[in-house]
Amino acid sequence: MIRIVLQFSFSLLAVLPRAVAHAETPLIAEARMISDRRSIRAGETFKIGVHVRIPPGAHMYWINPGDGGLPTRIQWQAPSEFEIGPTQWPIPARFVEPPLISHGYADEVVFWATVRAPGDFGPIAAVRLTARIDWLLCRESCVPGGADLSLVLRTGKSEDAPDSDRAILFEFERRIPREQPAWRFLFTDHDDHVVLYTVPPPEWDAKALAKLVFIPEMDDLTEPAAPQEWRKDHGRYVLRLPKTARRHRVGERLEGVLREGDGHPRPPNEQFMRVSATHLEREQ
Repeated sequence: MIRIVLQFSFSLLAVLPRAVAHAETPLIAEARMISDRRSIRAGETFKIGVHVRIPPGAHMYWINPGDGGLPTRIQWQAPSEFEIGPTQWPIPARFVEPPLISHGYADEVVFWATVRAPGDFGPIAAVRLTARIDWLLCRESCVPGGADLSLVLRTGKSEDAPDSDRAILFEFERRIPREQPAWRFLFTDHDDHVVLYTVPPPEWDAKALAKLVFIPEMDDLTEPAAPQEWRKDHGRYVLRLPKTARRHRVGERLEGVLREGDGHPRPPNEQFMRVSATHLEREQ
């Protein structure tokens, strides 16, 4: 695996010289915090998100950035009585720049989470929720960035947020990869490769399956730029994935996503799903 950005922390990246920025058009992303509510009632479940607008021709990164870049990081904070669920990551695109392939987002993206309010607000009239997001933005060069964001919601009755905020949250809620009950996935873990097995639904033939590319959640597990070719073996489809030089072990489950093609630009009615594969030996 080739890394074009060393694995420094974001704090260290922040002191890189300005020469890494594009000479004419600075790489600056715009971020804001949104919700599907403008006011909330006690015990209610609602969504909060970070909406990022990415400059033309640039991209930022998924939890597994691929050959180059650093993963985007988000930290949510709320009063202690609130429960915040895990960050939801929309399906990433693959950015192909031979010999490198990275995974991430272009144009705009919303990272979001579900929040449950406490059963009683007491005398509190409003609550403040915050988010810290750090990213690496790349075009011809790469520039680290980030933002501290906040959102104040009134308490009492439940009231919807503006239509524009609810619409963008809904759009990226639909872009969260989810497991498909009709699909079953298994894997085996070897010293220098991982094998993914699946039995797709009957409507998926070899031609349709050939359009799907697997991206593991674990960073630096498999080679992003290695060709992926599904083959049929004893009624199952098999995908062999070469490991990177680090030879990481998978663990209990192989987590990741299957997506149709590269996804940038986004095809109409694109197919994607979440993969949570169990070890083949444990199924026998």
